Amino acid sequence: MKIFIDVLSDELLDACKTDLISNKIKENVWGSSSFRWNPHLLENIDGSCITTPITNKSIIKRLEDELSVVFKKYNYNSLSFNYYIWDSYSGISGHTDKNHVFGATLYLTNSDVCDGGIFMWKSEEEEQSEIDIFRCVVPKENMLTVNDQAQTHTVTPISPHAKDYRCTIQIFAS
Repeated sequence: MKIFIDVLSDELLDACKTDLISNKIKENVWGSSSFRWNPHLLENIDGSCITTPITNKSIIKRLEDELSVVFKKYNYNSLSFNYYIWDSYSGISGHTDKNHVFGATLYLTNSDVCDGGIFMWKSEEEEQSEIDIFRCVVPKENMLTVNDQAQTHTVTPISPHAKDYRCTIQIFAS
């Protein structure tokens, strides 16, 4: 797992947040993890994460340009970008993203450890362990995690007392 801090310019970060909150939230184009995700991804998860593709071509182009520094070493044909809003009790059970060249999460909001939504993963060494050992990181605005080794990872459920929604851009390379 690779973690990068402050990957987007402030201008593009603000544009993504504005597109999500001011534009996309008003559109009737949202799907729910309850309907769209494989059931094994929702094991012991009670809440729903809502998702929608990023359709603003200018934002997609700017994301591709600014993230090219991080993604240049990978051999892929296309990238998909989706906004996710993680509501109370939402999360995702352990999985690997092995059907993609890589999966990445770009955090648009900060979280506190008490808010839940903690990103957890197993390193190669931990995958071989007889007991479940995970590493974790509390999401930080403008942080990017890249899973390019099909490592098992999960997101803990969001607390109903979280101060804000957890907003991300999910990126998959094919």
